[in-house]
Amino acid sequence: MCGFCGTLDLRLERPASEPVLRRMAHVIRHRGPDDEGFLLDGPLGFGHRRLSIIDLAGGHQPLSNEDGRVWIVYNGEIYNYADLQRDLKARGHTFRTRSDTETIVHLYEEYGDAFVERLRGMFAFAIWDGRRKRLLLVRDHVGIKPVYYAVRDGVLTFASEVKSILLQDGMPRELNEDAIERYLGLRYTPAGDDGQTMFRGIHKLPAGSMLVAEDGEVRVRSYWDLGFRPDPSLRGPVEWADAFRAELEKSVEMRLMSEVPLGGFLSGGIDSSVTVAMMSGLMNEPVRSFSVGYADRPEVSEFPYARLVAERYRTDHRELEITAGDYWSHVPRMVWHLDEPVADYACLPLMLMSELTREHVTVILSGEGADELLAGYSLYRKMRSIERARRIPAWNLLAAAASSVLPEGKLRRYARASRFPLERRYRGISTGFAADEARAVYPALRDRPDGLVDFAESVFARSGTAEPLHRMLYFDTRVYLVDDLLIKADKMTMAASLELRVPFLDHRLMELAASMPPEAKLDGATSKRVLRDVARTLLPEEILTRPKKGFPVPIEQWLAKELEGPVRETLLERGGPLDGLFDRREVERILDRHANGAEDCSARIWTLLVFDQWNRVFLGPGALPDLGRPAAEGAAVRAKAVDVTGA
Repeated sequence: MCGFCGTLDLRLERPASEPVLRRMAHVIRHRGPDDEGFLLDGPLGFGHRRLSIIDLAGGHQPLSNEDGRVWIVYNGEIYNYADLQRDLKARGHTFRTRSDTETIVHLYEEYGDAFVERLRGMFAFAIWDGRRKRLLLVRDHVGIKPVYYAVRDGVLTFASEVKSILLQDGMPRELNEDAIERYLGLRYTPAGDDGQTMFRGIHKLPAGSMLVAEDGEVRVRSYWDLGFRPDPSLRGPVEWADAFRAELEKSVEMRLMSEVPLGGFLSGGIDSSVTVAMMSGLMNEPVRSFSVGYADRPEVSEFPYARLVAERYRTDHRELEITAGDYWSHVPRMVWHLDEPVADYACLPLMLMSELTREHVTVILSGEGADELLAGYSLYRKMRSIERARRIPAWNLLAAAASSVLPEGKLRRYARASRFPLERRYRGISTGFAADEARAVYPALRDRPDGLVDFAESVFARSGTAEPLHRMLYFDTRVYLVDDLLIKADKMTMAASLELRVPFLDHRLMELAASMPPEAKLDGATSKRVLRDVARTLLPEEILTRPKKGFPVPIEQWLAKELEGPVRETLLERGGPLDGLFDRREVERILDRHANGAEDCSARIWTLLVFDQWNRVFLGPGALPDLGRPAAEGAAVRAKAVDVTGA
């Protein structure tokens, strides 16, 4: 895993600047502590930081083809690169290294832009075709690896992280106020068709997309999307489970490709437990597994469930316990690594657990993505119930009456939302402020229509005429997964120079799951039906029957007690980032309601807190701070690491 950056003068007149490239590469050194490299080719400049995983001796970047006309900087892993190499060698290509990076270069030479359709893996890369003066930026099918870009004064600047782009000469650090509504509503900034971020003028390349810079123009096109087309050959639960298990085992096996130590995150849920179980069956040594919990809130920790799996498969298991104080003290560093404000409670525990994990392995596998693939959240059942309720005559009148008398909270939200069709009411798994709540706290929205409605409808339109469940899964796969979960997963693990691999998000496996009927995923009250059928022979019964918790964090309790004081002081600070932008009285009201137990406002409070901290780190006066640290310094949090197996 690596990080890259670069610049291209679109008019092909001004040469790239090596000092700028070195600054841009240095600030993402956490993505690649093992090596660095640069290329200056007239108007084009590349910078690269390398985390060595495959071909430790020969994988230096930037890397070129035989005649030096095609160059690449690359972040990711191509899991089918050995098969691709064999085909390319048969076609006359000569390889100088054993790295998957060189495979991409030759594949581009052989197949042109269609080469990307042959790749199976996670990746973001830039290719410079020096002969044609043509630059390609490519992001993997699902969006596991990020890439950002900006065009200013005729120069295209691009990088694995926004902070690199901000170090380009003259690049402004400005708030994109058009993105605030989406952020308040979802707790992250969905890129949408325009690829917007919270930084004005800086864009994310959408998942499954390619940017081409040529002849002074920049064009972005999609090369892959998830379609829900039924496969008539899969006729029932046994065939669903057999096909899914075979493809998942293949995906896990491909992701064990490494020349450095690897392990698995183990939460005690079905997804990570199945991943660790399959790893154990494929490896010749014990899996190194890692869990996180909370010293001051043991009732929230999932250690007992993770230990069941660790004991069954005799993994080399370690646990990290953190406290509210640990959580609070690392928020600025977390925000710096995220680049974007992402108010996902699990970001910080993941960052701290990654730092512990990096002391033992360089590559880690996780169960990320299974819930979006196989309908693992209870929200899908609730939305189905609303769909049925909407068939009742005069339902809209009943819902309107209920929403007028219900107290503030989730029930009132559901009552209000149930008056609208799916594409107007569904916002995905992660929600922060409802539309009326956002208007109350952010006065700039009070005279505008609900922009999230238009955004959601545009996403749903791409799902076509699929079943309602599949339309929701499409939204969460193409929006929530990409712009929340995968940003969190990439940035928080790479903060510790740790490579994360996600077997459930192999695009071939995703296509298989999408071809199965809704009942293979959500069968009555049973979520992830096909995965549960696979797991029955792999996991203890307690794991299969336990209620879903996701990645639990005791944020509701912490914000009401241990962190109530510092959070209140931060959000209500005179002259602080929120002062003048948000309604102070409404912010105070939200804090009061949460503190006195009238309502769980933790999602809204954390949304405001992360936005506040993001403003302080990235838009504050003075130079952009550098809050990174080399992985060699060890875990920043000195919480208790427990070896429960005695290994």
